Amino acid sequence: MKNIFIINGHQKYPFAQGKLNSSLVEMAKKHFESLGYAVKLTTMEDDYDVNEEIEKFKWADVVFLQSPINWMGAPWS
Repeated sequence: MKNIFIINGHQKYPFAQGKLNSSLVEMAKKHFESLGYAVKLTTMEDDYDVNEEIEKFKWADVVFLQSPINWMGAPWS
């Protein structure tokens, strides 16, 4: 079984609530689980513990970063 770590990299702004990225993360989670993969999630905007996140990276066979495209580049934070 593969271990998939999905990171939702969206940050909410008044003009962008992150609904598309959240939907894409949920679709990816359901897809990987339907294939029998174990999935863990992190949402960058939520509080998180650095040590727990390090353990998720060590656990994962694949890291899936879902982030918005900000003027054709990745977010800077």
